[in-house]
Amino acid sequence: MNINEIPFIYIKKAKDKISKYDYEKAILLYSLAINICPYQNEIYWLRGVAKTKLNKHKEALEDFKKYKELDEKTNIFEILKSEVSEKKKELENKRILKIFQSCFEKLNYKEKFIFKYRLIPGKYKTLKEIGILLNLSTQRIWQIENVALKKFRSVAKKLILEDSLYQILKSKDLEEK
Repeated sequence: MNINEIPFIYIKKAKDKISKYDYEKAILLYSLAINICPYQNEIYWLRGVAKTKLNKHKEALEDFKKYKELDEKTNIFEILKSEVSEKKKELENKRILKIFQSCFEKLNYKEKFIFKYRLIPGKYKTLKEIGILLNLSTQRIWQIENVALKKFRSVAKKLILEDSLYQILKSKDLEEK
């Protein structure tokens, strides 16, 4: 799943809640989408409609005003600002992926196999299923999984700390220039 898809997932879930007359949860989901995409004026409109259904007219009016304000403000500056923000998110995702890959490389074959089938959505298998594939007991699979997680966390902490220090030093170098 791409990070840019997350607000649309919230919107889809909110629309589902609206169809079930659960306006409170719909408002919460729209708010989550707004936190991720504050310049997406349509989300304010949808949240305003949901607030109207709950007779929260003052709050709904604020959302409708924000919708109109964003609609009028949509200019090249806002679009460029949004694109810069997206590039920053993309770079951050690449850094996280690089750390994840480095952690994954530190695992042995069995740990990688178990990690892949126990923790990655869409490929999930039970301890018993993995035990059959590797000819090991479910208890042993569980033990290997825990060792792999500890190893992964330990490497991740170290790499995140190193990355954070690198980013701090990099920003200080830029400040000095």
